[in-house]
Amino acid sequence: MATQCLDLLEDSYKLRCHPPPSGDSTQCEPILQTKSGYSFKSLEEDSNTLHGDSPPSAILLHIIRDCFDLVSNGNYPSGIYTITPSDGLSFQVYCDMSTENAGWTVFQRRFDGSVNFYRNWTDYENGFGGVGGEYWTGLRLIHLLTSGNPSILRVELEAFDGGKAWAEYQSFAVGDSSSNYVLTFGSYSGNASDSLANHNNRAFSTYDRDHDSRNDVNCAEYYRKGAWWYGNCGYANLNGQYLGPTGTDDYSAMAWHQWKSHQILEAFDGDKAYAEYPSFIVGDSSSNYVLTIGSYSGNASDSLGYHNNRAFSTYDRDHDSSSGNCAQLRQGAWWYGVCERSNLNGQYLGPTGTNDHSGMTWYYWKSSWQSHKTSVMKDRRVQ
Repeated sequence: MATQCLDLLEDSYKLRCHPPPSGDSTQCEPILQTKSGYSFKSLEEDSNTLHGDSPPSAILLHIIRDCFDLVSNGNYPSGIYTITPSDGLSFQVYCDMSTENAGWTVFQRRFDGSVNFYRNWTDYENGFGGVGGEYWTGLRLIHLLTSGNPSILRVELEAFDGGKAWAEYQSFAVGDSSSNYVLTFGSYSGNASDSLANHNNRAFSTYDRDHDSRNDVNCAEYYRKGAWWYGNCGYANLNGQYLGPTGTDDYSAMAWHQWKSHQILEAFDGDKAYAEYPSFIVGDSSSNYVLTIGSYSGNASDSLGYHNNRAFSTYDRDHDSSSGNCAQLRQGAWWYGVCERSNLNGQYLGPTGTNDHSGMTWYYWKSSWQSHKTSVMKDRRVQ
């Protein structure tokens, strides 16, 4: 069997060695080393075929099932490799060998909007795009990659303001075609917030194959303009439209909705908690700045849900639904109802402000009207 000779001849070449005939010395020939991987020149291959617009693939001298196999077979750089996850089925993929733990098989990549991702079921089954640019490897391949061994899903995001975030999910798997490629995964970790939870145990949908949980519309066609494991319709849409920096608050965008509105609390006993709400919107002056929010996630408990669809009130502008003026009673300004479950613009009462409704409160975190030490409310666009 052929072996690799890893001695460098020059910066751009290595050796490919062949078993010698009986009595002869080992025969070696140079092979081209590229920035995207090692492209091994066969005896009959013309070196001119290695040049082109797309990075050449790395044709290895042994079969690899996925990019993780490269970790145990040498120190390979990130680039394009041929993998064989099942007998007789080979695919070209981009292998990320630089991210933590290395050996990541990239099955979706988008960065400039050059490839149309609003495609039909057949395209999403078989894959599209170019491995050297934007692409989707195909549901068939993702199923093969995740059906044999325990897998981890990693999602990496970058906003147009330069912000970056990531999410990882244990026990990631995609079913076969008979399940419509149902998505399953385990626990979340990361700093992008969990926008995928609503999509667990969902089948895949495209505009011509509707498997979401809605009876009135096809999420892939009407709302999201993409293809995904939709529920009703959900908070992640990474195969949606590439809308650029102007695509804020567009549900059809390439979105991860939980990486957005954020509230952080700290109690005087040192405890800290947060709450996040997707689809966070404050109306204009004609609506008295009405608040609308999506579903809650976090560890602070949901003390803002009660205030959804409420107008803003101050002591001199009463828009609450109480017979009195909550802003005056609570000595703050907020989206009051009758009157509140949170009051983060209330009085700063210090550690002695327990059970005082006028304090800076978030009731359901401590199940009390304790006034908190700090609060931070912040918003960011989805993309």
